[in-house]
Amino acid sequence: MRLLPIILLLCFWSLPLIAQEDPSALVRQGVNLYDKGKYKEAMDVLERAKAIWPESTTILYEIALTCYQLKDLDRTIRLADSIIARKDINIAEAYEVKASAQAKQGNNDESINTLITGILETGGNDQLFYNLGVNYIRKHKMTNAEICFLNAIHHKPNHASSYLGLAELNQVVNPAKSLLAACQFLLLEPNTKRSQSAFEVINFILTNPVSRTGIMNDSLALGLDSSYLRVNAALDSVISLNKGKGDIMTFDFFKKVLKDVVIWSSKEVAYDEDDAWRGYLIPFFSDIFQSEYGDVFSNYIAQSQWQVCMVWLEDHRDRLDDFSRFLKGEENKK
Repeated sequence: MRLLPIILLLCFWSLPLIAQEDPSALVRQGVNLYDKGKYKEAMDVLERAKAIWPESTTILYEIALTCYQLKDLDRTIRLADSIIARKDINIAEAYEVKASAQAKQGNNDESINTLITGILETGGNDQLFYNLGVNYIRKHKMTNAEICFLNAIHHKPNHASSYLGLAELNQVVNPAKSLLAACQFLLLEPNTKRSQSAFEVINFILTNPVSRTGIMNDSLALGLDSSYLRVNAALDSVISLNKGKGDIMTFDFFKKVLKDVVIWSSKEVAYDEDDAWRGYLIPFFSDIFQSEYGDVFSNYIAQSQWQVCMVWLEDHRDRLDDFSRFLKGEENKK
């Protein structure tokens, strides 16, 4: 007969022990484990946080991300749907992880529909637009993909992934645009794991002069922009001349061609404030090369490719600091 009171007493004693755990601290611990690739351990910690604070969509989102890494895609989608239904600050992230899970399952059309719904629901989000662009590439709808990347940049002007996406999309059909986008990516990520991807694009452009018409199937190609025809023709001419000398892409050649493309584009391509290249990249890079910071800029964005650039930056730290202040001034012009 005394068993029930003892059980009740033990339950009451256990309550303070549970309450002592801070769910926010558990989430931080779980995220730290997640970042280290310890997904099962992260899940255990996040589930403890969820038991304390089941209404938190932040915890639910972190669990959904971890489920995705653990390949529990059905639960990822269920958790995302529960977050979406609550319509709070994590709604965009929930649409993103749901769409990623659907794409992983091979349901690309469903993933696209989820992202479009998320964009309409949230009024637009850089990551939703970017992921939609990636999905359109899988469907070989390159123009749609470019539009999505441009929309991502509209929502977040320093969205590096979208600039890299634009560089990769344009490298064959419009190398001038591709080169400028790749260099903007490198300004944002000068020395990361993805920097090499940007230089693969640049190396392809600067070592492969080709005719830009009729080179891709119409279903795969972006529309040709006639505004850049003369710029691309001049670029091909310079690349052909360099290739004829037997030269490979060197830093000096890269720096010269980049400056030339910026100058040619500023003369040949009309300004359009609504266009990422005409309204931002071309005027921005023109300001840089017309200033005293052309060398700093060129060395800064090329540091992951050439050791000499890193040495130059080390020897010119004051110039790099001045360039940083110059960039802040350019940012204020927007």
